[in-house]
Amino acid sequence: MTTSTQTLVRRFWSHVFERPQATAMMVKNLCSKETLFFTGLADPSTASVVAAKQPPYRKLNWQTVGYLVAEMMIFLQKMEVTRGSKVAILGWNSPEWVWADLAIQSLGAVTVPIYPNSSPEQVNFILKDSDSILLLANSEEQAAKVDASTQIPVALFSAALCAAPDYQACEHEDIHIGGAVINPDALNLPARLRVQEIMLDFMVNTEKFLGITGDDIATLVYSSGSTGIPKGVIIRHRNIAGFCPSLMRHGFSFKSDDFYLGYLPLAHIYERLNGTYLCLWHAVPSAYCSVEEMAETAITLKPTILLGVPKVWRKIRDTAHSEFERTLSPKTSGIGAKLKAWILSWALNQKKPGLKRSIADKLVFSKVRAKLGGRVRLMLSGGAAIPADVLKFFQLMGWTLLEGYGATETCGGIVVNTPENNKPGSLGKPIDCVEIKIVPKEGLEEGVGVIFVKGDCITSGYWKRDEDNAKSFDSEGYFNTGDLGKFDADGYLHYKGRVKRLNKNDGGKYWATEKIENAFEGYKDGDLIQYVVPVGDNMPFVGALFFLNLAKARKLAGAVPAGQNDAAYYATHPTIIKAVAAIVEHVNVGLEQHETVKQFEIVPIEATVDNGLLTNKLSIRSEEAMKRYAKLIDAIFARKK
Repeated sequence: MTTSTQTLVRRFWSHVFERPQATAMMVKNLCSKETLFFTGLADPSTASVVAAKQPPYRKLNWQTVGYLVAEMMIFLQKMEVTRGSKVAILGWNSPEWVWADLAIQSLGAVTVPIYPNSSPEQVNFILKDSDSILLLANSEEQAAKVDASTQIPVALFSAALCAAPDYQACEHEDIHIGGAVINPDALNLPARLRVQEIMLDFMVNTEKFLGITGDDIATLVYSSGSTGIPKGVIIRHRNIAGFCPSLMRHGFSFKSDDFYLGYLPLAHIYERLNGTYLCLWHAVPSAYCSVEEMAETAITLKPTILLGVPKVWRKIRDTAHSEFERTLSPKTSGIGAKLKAWILSWALNQKKPGLKRSIADKLVFSKVRAKLGGRVRLMLSGGAAIPADVLKFFQLMGWTLLEGYGATETCGGIVVNTPENNKPGSLGKPIDCVEIKIVPKEGLEEGVGVIFVKGDCITSGYWKRDEDNAKSFDSEGYFNTGDLGKFDADGYLHYKGRVKRLNKNDGGKYWATEKIENAFEGYKDGDLIQYVVPVGDNMPFVGALFFLNLAKARKLAGAVPAGQNDAAYYATHPTIIKAVAAIVEHVNVGLEQHETVKQFEIVPIEATVDNGLLTNKLSIRSEEAMKRYAKLIDAIFARKK
């Protein structure tokens, strides 16, 4: 176990004061004018003006980011935010989101992140439950989700930064003289004074910088509520301070040219702790974009570090496979097309290190890596198990894709594979600020049990949930994750599913919901099925409810007749039913006999966040689906195997 007087807030401000000119972030450049370069000013006879096209992104150094955070702090105080106040953030990933978070915490207040795809009902529930006094949003659309009856004020990021320098060059072109940048905007005096006050406190106050202690709450992170009402997980400053250095000691190191691109929702603990906070702690420059913008932004900014979830990695794999298939089956019969097909076919079989592998990398694999900028050296995955074929693809392409395990209550990944100690198929080894014990559960294979954890980065409990807290911790202070796991002989943890999602057939054999879900997720030709809900607890066999990928269904079965519902039409279409049955047959090959899906029903509705069938993380709400479509489940078990 480790202890630290550091906080994320102190680490951030240390970069502002100790490396002011180093790059902190890249932000979108909104200047439409050309940049003017004045050269040769020492000799008037050679002086000239050169106009250059604006780059898509601008660099912001730590000093500038410090002033922007100070501007937000001043705004927040005008909005009556004080120590301990709860301030919610609702918006898609952006630098402003991160600055707002830092400003809130620098005031000793508490950040309450909300998923940007949350419904108005979810937003208002979290605002009320967390006792938030203010919401910061990135758009009017997000702000409109707040019910006026709550009387909670709402402000946009733009309002919080209205007095800040024009950091995105919205109104001014840059003027470069001899390579130096002159910003036409003068810094706001109150922000300057605030930064000077913070610097003085930084120099004299090592134990309680800005009045913040390790036991103070830094953030309340609400679970997605996939199995019930969302709960606010309490994350204290000491939890973050325990986690970030521990992950570094575990085997992750950063290089001077590292660059992080964040695109997963910042409301999720994984993106915020394992990505943003870890990079802030170690002064790694970063940029932010949406999931949809990730591929294009990666090509432009060339990140070296990416976080993701299996769905993202699978999409990257599937996109590459589609390009491979077009190359291997050229529409033309020319010599050039045939040669490309032969080279690709040959390269995909060069799996052993050596000269042939190096040639294959030069001709093929490096081109695939270039689709993410060509510099990615580290990929971390969480959220669910990665299918084996996806891991093999990334390994073949020369990417380091590392799996880990964690939860909101653990500050993200506490068990992680590292570049030097990586066992594919496992979750890795525990970081040194946690202790893990496996509590055996009757009826499971030897060594498998419930994962209990305690340590510096483990939550102290849920906000205003005394009953849940009493159930979540044992007499020794270990937190019950509700997950099943097993350590192998080498000390690597293997995930075995959720306790609540462990089922038993009427013959007494256990089967895990997630194993079946992952089997469908991992089947490369199974994208017609978007979500799977395995059913059959205490029943003779396993069945499943399937939700369709309507875009894929449209390609297979054609357009829907006018006046008919898409999901309902495809749910009964013979072509779709036949295709789904074929997928089930293929997936069943990799399952134990008692785990195979014997019967299924296609649900005649699209699963969305708005209709309550998906969480904000876009995971299926299995219990809700089973409750709504109980008649379909009855139909499954009314049939014979």
